[in-house]
Amino acid sequence: MFPTTIGDRYSFTISYPANFQLQTGQGFTSNDRKFFRPRYTFQLGWSYKKRADAEAFRDHVIQQTGGVLSFPFVTWKPWWWRFAQVGTGDGATVTFDFPGVETTDQQLTVRGTVLGANVARGLGTNGADLATLFSPPALNDPIVASFFGKRILTVCYADDSEPRIARDLMTGRYTVNVALTTDRGNGVRL
Repeated sequence: MFPTTIGDRYSFTISYPANFQLQTGQGFTSNDRKFFRPRYTFQLGWSYKKRADAEAFRDHVIQQTGGVLSFPFVTWKPWWWRFAQVGTGDGATVTFDFPGVETTDQQLTVRGTVLGANVARGLGTNGADLATLFSPPALNDPIVASFFGKRILTVCYADDSEPRIARDLMTGRYTVNVALTTDRGNGVRL
């Protein structure tokens, strides 16, 4: 898990890769799927940290094989999330880890149909919310959720220079800046 210390700088951008095109029949192409698979880039920062804090970030990079492997990250601030992947139905399972923590206004759907479910805060894996569906989705049915809350995403460092750690010579304190990006699900950087 990414270091849990919340910093004083937080922003993110959303991009929609246009590398997937679908022929629509009359010579036109459509990038419909990009809406469901946006890429997020987070800019995080911590000011005036102790040396041990800066070393915790450095150690995290080393654990991720030089920043190449992906890891889970919980967003620092709640936001409205749409079409977050929850899981895939197998015809029997009714409990799924929700892709967020401290969520409200949850709506789970399968192929556009709203599912009945209870969502319990913090009872899932690593503190994720836990969704219990009223009935199991059919085999291979994709389950997606829209909700307000903090999202759990699989991310990796944006480039080889992450994290950027600087030491203030006057105070001896450290400033840490990190850029994280969501990966393609194969565990390696985009």
